[in-house]
Amino acid sequence: MEMIGNPYTPDMGARPPFLAGRDSELAYFAEIIRQLGSGGTQRHLILTGLRGVGKTVLLNEFEAACEEANWPGEAFEIAADADIGPVVARLARKALLQMSATRRAGDAARRALSVLKTFSVTVGDATFSLDVDGLEGVADSGDLASDMRDVMVEIGRAAQAHELGFALILDEMQNLTKADLEALIVGLHRAKQKNLPVALVGAGLPLLPAMTGNAKSYAERGFEFREIGALGHVAAAAALEEPARRQEVAW
Repeated sequence: MEMIGNPYTPDMGARPPFLAGRDSELAYFAEIIRQLGSGGTQRHLILTGLRGVGKTVLLNEFEAACEEANWPGEAFEIAADADIGPVVARLARKALLQMSATRRAGDAARRALSVLKTFSVTVGDATFSLDVDGLEGVADSGDLASDMRDVMVEIGRAAQAHELGFALILDEMQNLTKADLEALIVGLHRAKQKNLPVALVGAGLPLLPAMTGNAKSYAERGFEFREIGALGHVAAAAALEEPARRQEVAW
């Protein structure tokens, strides 16, 4: 009997050979890119569910969608002891350097990098490195929520000047402290008030919607929460049948 390879991916976070049953979430993120890219607005997206249901796989799909749209966006897993300030600073640094490489709107990107340099010093990120001077009086108050507002606005303005958007793609968001989650929400809310193309797509355990509401009561209106669970019968059948069919095996 001829042996064939395993057509599935029994692994952690690996993309299945056939992504079934997640069209709605993929379409929603595509709408985020479309709306923000055209000057509109769309609620941020947070996926919730138990471990192993495919949340991380979807975040990686969102990252690929950002690449296709030329948006800076990289999936990042929040560690249990991580502070949100340095996380945002590092992701924003990479995004702004990517934007500035296009040379289409260098002044906006350089100003944002200067603000980011100040912010990184304020939040105590000793590993942060940028060959620019910090901009005094912006993102240096020492109040995380206030400084996060400044950072999100400057990143959004730089993205807008480059006719792009900026996506924060965060996994394991339940590891954020209440203060960090509040600061993140405040920053995102300010960018939305300024109609700037900054989006959050995140994932975490089922307690995340309650955590978000406790951090900021108005957050419920700014986020689309999608529960990711087991696939329905039709989608589950397709997930089994399609990879096998490609190897000429039928269920």
